[in-house]
Amino acid sequence: MKINQLISGTIWYGLVPKFSVVITVFILPFTTPFLTASDYGIVGIVNSYYGLFFAIYTLGLNVHLTNSYYEYKNNFNLIWGRILFLLIISGVVSAILMATTLSMALSELPSVSLLTIIGLVSIPLIFGGNALLANHLYPLRSDPKSLVLPTLISNCVGIFSSFILIKYFKAGYIGLLASGPTSSLLTFLFFLKPIWRKERIIPIVDFNLTRIRNFLRISLPVVPHTLGFMLLTASDRLIMGLYDVPINHVGYYTHGYSMGDYVTIISAALITSLAPRIQEHYRSKDYMKLKRVYILSQSFTIVTVFLFSLWIPEIYKVLIHNEDLRKSSSIASIICFANIIYPLYAFMSTSAFIEKKTNKLLYLVFVPGALNVILNLTLIPFFGYKTAIYTTLASYWSLLVIPFVISFYGNFLEKIFESKTVLIVLFFLFSVATLISYFVSLASINIKIITSVIVLILVLYILQRRKHELFDF
Repeated sequence: MKINQLISGTIWYGLVPKFSVVITVFILPFTTPFLTASDYGIVGIVNSYYGLFFAIYTLGLNVHLTNSYYEYKNNFNLIWGRILFLLIISGVVSAILMATTLSMALSELPSVSLLTIIGLVSIPLIFGGNALLANHLYPLRSDPKSLVLPTLISNCVGIFSSFILIKYFKAGYIGLLASGPTSSLLTFLFFLKPIWRKERIIPIVDFNLTRIRNFLRISLPVVPHTLGFMLLTASDRLIMGLYDVPINHVGYYTHGYSMGDYVTIISAALITSLAPRIQEHYRSKDYMKLKRVYILSQSFTIVTVFLFSLWIPEIYKVLIHNEDLRKSSSIASIICFANIIYPLYAFMSTSAFIEKKTNKLLYLVFVPGALNVILNLTLIPFFGYKTAIYTTLASYWSLLVIPFVISFYGNFLEKIFESKTVLIVLFFLFSVATLISYFVSLASINIKIITSVIVLILVLYILQRRKHELFDF
């Protein structure tokens, strides 16, 4: 694979859809002076509950979309219409349950603010069906523009509305929460005509219990996998709320977590670009080329995360114009290393999907998510909110242990690397990179520059010496 093809694919398949996230980062200097750690704390708790209900509300029904598209061909819209109806019903029920939960979790807020929050976070649940259908339909049609452009416009409008509310109306946490519902509602409207009218996919009211049971029998096992992501990424803030951790401490953690999570944009973009190659080499059993794809993606991720963590304090000084929120920089420096595991997850989950071993997905996400919950429940009461930084890191990295326990993944890695000891090597590399990056991030600018230059020279040297070998896939 040529380097320019890899760069182009990474940009178009990964970075363009994430352009709205880049805008979010660049407007931080203009919004953070008007926000507090308490604002981020409330948003962290609200988004955690929203993530919980959003993980459940789809009921895994999206698994039927791709299969029915091929199986029913010209009549797939009849299946999709029934699924859309079930999604709307599930969204309304989930919104009601979430409203009840938030009313108890945020009972100290003024009634008007609480009702506003409930109204905002209910919108994506009730109106999310069109976006879910579009995210499956247009990739199947090889028509990315019809998906990316409306979604990008909606997200940008949502960000702009959030910016206006925060900067000019001093709306605080309400302004932070407004972006998602605004973009969700616009996305629903953008896809209303092309999906409902052009594709003739409209909600089909169908209370046939046998058909619904058949849908759910296949789809519900996917829910724990989706729920696992929520347990892994958001349960810590729910537990902080459960233990009455001060809201500003929840805010520091939420802000640091979100900043550290931005590094996934680049690594996820690369993996998205390489996905066809991963599929192709796995199906053809060309494990040597699959190994090269993994080494490239994992090496790229390690270097990117290392440099990002190294310069986090300076990034905060440029982007975060709020002295109080800058306390989150040390959290972001460590949290971003949780995402260093993403390439391994992508490879192992792809093998499960190709082999149709979807029950094995439970071990990749739900088990680490459950571990995260157990560790946080046990340790936060004794060591405070900063404990969640390290429990998150440990829970993500627990993926390195799973192939030693689950033979399906162990056999997969042995086919590629001939041994599972590669996981021990990865743990060592991850640990060394985390420690070096964290301590150098606290050093002077000159030391950071020297370290960054050394890393980049090493990368360029390796690329020059092993270019043909690394990119021969």
